[in-house]
Amino acid sequence: MRNKYLLLALSLFVSLLQVNIYVILLCCIFYVVKKEKKLFVYYLCLLMIPITMLHLKNFIHLPYGVVTKKTDTYIVVSNYISNVILYGEYDVQYDDVVYYEGVITKKQNRFNTYGFKQVTYFKQNNIKNSYLHANVKVVFRGYSIRNVLYQSIQKIHNIQYKSIFLKVFLSHYDEELPYLLLVSGFYFSSFFHVLFQWLRLFFSKRISNHILFLVHILCFIIFGIQFHLIRLFFNRQIKRLTISKLDYLGIKIMFVCLFFPYKLTSLSFVLPTVYSMLFVFKHYRKNNYIVTLLLHLLYFNTANLFFVFFNKYLYKLYGYLFVLTILSFVSKQYLFLNVYRIFDILHHDWLVMVGSISFTTSFMIMYCLIKRWNEKWIILFLYGLYFLNLNHLYTKVTFINVGQGDSILIQSLHGNVLIDTGNPYNYKYLYQYLVGSGIKTIDYFVITHNDSDHNGNLFQVLSDFKVKNIIYDHQNFNVGKMSFLSLNKPRENDNDSSLVYCASIGDVRFLFTGDISSKIEQKIIQQYDLKVDVLKLAHHGSNTSSSIDFLNETRASINIVSSGYQYRHPHKEVVRRLMKSHLFYLDTKESGDIEIYMTWLGNVLITSKHEIIFF
Repeated sequence: MRNKYLLLALSLFVSLLQVNIYVILLCCIFYVVKKEKKLFVYYLCLLMIPITMLHLKNFIHLPYGVVTKKTDTYIVVSNYISNVILYGEYDVQYDDVVYYEGVITKKQNRFNTYGFKQVTYFKQNNIKNSYLHANVKVVFRGYSIRNVLYQSIQKIHNIQYKSIFLKVFLSHYDEELPYLLLVSGFYFSSFFHVLFQWLRLFFSKRISNHILFLVHILCFIIFGIQFHLIRLFFNRQIKRLTISKLDYLGIKIMFVCLFFPYKLTSLSFVLPTVYSMLFVFKHYRKNNYIVTLLLHLLYFNTANLFFVFFNKYLYKLYGYLFVLTILSFVSKQYLFLNVYRIFDILHHDWLVMVGSISFTTSFMIMYCLIKRWNEKWIILFLYGLYFLNLNHLYTKVTFINVGQGDSILIQSLHGNVLIDTGNPYNYKYLYQYLVGSGIKTIDYFVITHNDSDHNGNLFQVLSDFKVKNIIYDHQNFNVGKMSFLSLNKPRENDNDSSLVYCASIGDVRFLFTGDISSKIEQKIIQQYDLKVDVLKLAHHGSNTSSSIDFLNETRASINIVSSGYQYRHPHKEVVRRLMKSHLFYLDTKESGDIEIYMTWLGNVLITSKHEIIFF
C-alpha cells in the first residue's frame, strides 16, 4: 500500500482530535513507523503534533473535560491540552466526562521562602484555572480500569496500605514526601528496567522490546496518560536511532520543551535529565552523590544519607517494590506492603540533614570542589555542618507568613526561639519554614496568649520538633547573648494579657507585642523606654492597637504586620497613622516571610518577594 504512511499521518491527526485516546494511538504510530525505519515520516508525525495542538487550544475554555484525579478535597479535570482544579467534594469518578461552571477563584501566589507555592504548582501541572464549589454535571460515566482501581483502594480499611496504593498507582503524594525517586516518577522507570531484565532471561531482545511496548500501553490504559509514562515511552523509541549520546540527550530535552514546557522546572524532568547529563559527560559522573544530595536539599529541604549513598541500588529496588505492590493488590495479601516500613526505619534523625541550601552551604561546596575533595568526604563534611547546626552561621529573625496569625522564629548559633505558631490550617507553612531553616530543636517556645491564630499549632510543634522550654507566663529569659525582657503582666482580657517582649538580638532591638490593645500600649510606654529598631505591630494591625503615641514613642525603623486576607488587616486607620509618622512598614500578606539577618557586615532585611533593605 503506497500511501500507508500518509494514512498513518492522517490517523495521527484524527487521534489528536479525539484527545481522550490520542497518546495511545500516537505510541502505536511511532512504533510502527520507527520499525519501518522511515524517519522522515516519523519526524513529520512529530511536527504535526504542535501544529494540531495549536488548533486544539481554541477549545481550552470550553467547560468540559475528563476527571483525571480525584481526592477528598478536590478533583482535576483535563481536556488534555490544559487542566482545571475544582475544590470541594464531588460525586464523580475517574475518567467521567463532566461539565462544570462556577466562579474562577483568584490564583494567590502566597509568598513563602520554602514550601508550596500555588502559582508554581499550577504552572508545573498545566492548571489554567481553579474553582471553589463549582456546579459539576456528569455528561458521560467513565468505565475505566483506573476508576475500578480507585474504588477498590477506597474499600481498604487500613489507612497505611490505602495510602501506599494511592501513591504508587494514582500519584496521590504527600507534600512532604521525602523520597526523591518515588516523587519523580522513577518507580515507573525502574519497573520497566527490572521487567526488561527479567524478559531477557527468556526471550530475545527484539521480542522483549515488543512485550515491553505492550506493557507500556497497558500502563497508559490503567494509570492514565501521565507525563512520566509519555517521557519514558519517547525515550525508549529514540534509543533506536543511531545517534550520539549527546544528541539523544538533546532530543529528550527538546521533546519536553516542545510539548510539556510547563514541566521544565518539575522534579520529574530535572532529576532524569541531570542523571542523563552525568551519564553523557563521564568526567562528571563521579559527582553523582553530591548531585543527589543537592537535589534532595533543593526540592525537599531534607536529605537522607542512606538515600544519597545507595541511590543507584534504590533505583532497582523501586522496580521490585512496584511489582510487589501490584501482586499485593491483586492477591489482597497486604502484609507484603510492610516492606515499605524500611523507609521509616531509615529515616532516623541522625541520618537526615535538615535545612535548605544556605549561602554557607553553597560556599563550602564550591570551596571543596575547587580543592578537588573526594565527593564522599564533601558530603560527610556537609553532614557535620548540618548536624552541628553550622549551616546557618548568622543570627536571623523571621516573621513567618502564616496568614492571619503570628509566628516568629529567632535563630542563632546559641539557640532557637519560636514565638507563636499561627492558625491550625496554616501549619504546613510554619512546618516547611522551620524545616527549610534547618530547625530540629527549639530551645524556647513562647506562646503569647491562647487565641487559635497564635497557639493553634502548639501540639503539632511539640510532636514534630524537640522543645526544651515552653513559656506561657510573663518571665525574662536569655538565649546566649540574646536577652528577652518581659514588659507585660496578667490582666483580665486575654489579648491584653499577651506576653510582650523587648529583645536585644545583636545590635538590633525588637519589640514583640502579641495582641495587646492601645490601652496596654500606653501603660507600657509610661513604664519603659521603648526606642526600638523593629516593631511587630500588635493584633495584626488592628485599629484597637498601634496608637499614634505608641508609634511615636517606639520610632521603629521597620514596622511589621503579620496578617492574612480574612479581616483586611492592617486597618486603614493604622496605615494612616504610620504614614503620618513617616514610619516604614511591611506586611507578611504582601511580602511573604520577612527575614532580618544580623551579620558582622551589617543588618539586612530580605522578603520572599526578594525585597532587600539594609539598615
